[in-house]
Formats: sequence, C-alpha cells, structure tokens
Amino acid sequence: MSELEKIYHERYTRWQDKTREQLSFFNNLLLTLSVGFLSFVFAKSQYNIMIDLRSENLNFFFFTSIILMSFSIFSGLLVVINR
Repeated sequence: MSELEKIYHERYTRWQDKTREQLSFFNNLLLTLSVGFLSFVFAKSQYNIMIDLRSENLNFFFFTSIILMSFSIFSGLLVVINR
C-alpha cells in the first residue's frame, strides 16, 4: 500500500467507527423513548377510558401506535444484537 492509501484507510476506519457510535447512540435513544412511551400508555388509567367502542378512529390510532412502537422496540433490539 502506498502512503496515500494508508492515510485514506486510516480516515475510513476512523469515520466508520464514528458512524457506528452514532448509530448506537441513536438506536439506544429510540429504544428508550419507545419503551418509555409504551410504559406511559399502559401505566395511566386515563388511557383506558380512551378505549371505547363508540370511537373507532381513536381505537384504530391507539392500537396502531402501540403496534408500531412494539415493532420499533423489536427492530431496535435486533440492531443491538447484530451490531
């Protein structure tokens, strides 16, 4: 390897490490927010009032958000395992 290739290889590995660190931080942040949101939803008893048969739109969005947050947590855990 020439001197220039060594310099670029060092830069590449340094930036690759920075990218990996940023991905880890962002993934941990999303996991924390997702788990916090789900625990907030299930802990509050006032949200049980929102689940009513008369309001189909609220039920749809409520359960959709819970399913999507659960999927977010699952995919975040997969990223942590595969990292």
